Amino acid sequence: EKGHVGAMFALGALSGGGHDVPVDRTVARRWFLAAAERGHPQSQLMLGRYMARGLGGDADLAAARAWLEKARGHGLDAAADLAALPMSPEPPPATPLSAHG
Repeated sequence: EKGHVGAMFALGALSGGGHDVPVDRTVARRWFLAAAERGHPQSQLMLGRYMARGLGGDADLAAARAWLEKARGHGLDAAADLAALPMSPEPPPATPLSAHG
């Protein structure tokens, strides 16, 4: 609560993985988000994974991709996670205007 990103990550990991603490992925996601917003690379990676899988809340593939890209920008290996995300849907092709209208 005092802004220590390492502690935020640790609380997220403890809540998300059991580690003799009841599993609560909603709490884990909240702590990962708090640390990720403050630039903690491992939290960005975990938050991206949580968002991609809908753990602790709704899935958000666009946000997951953004967080995974940030983690990768810090040198973490997020390639497999990014590759597992579906590609953005293609916009529908433009239909040509008819000669009559």
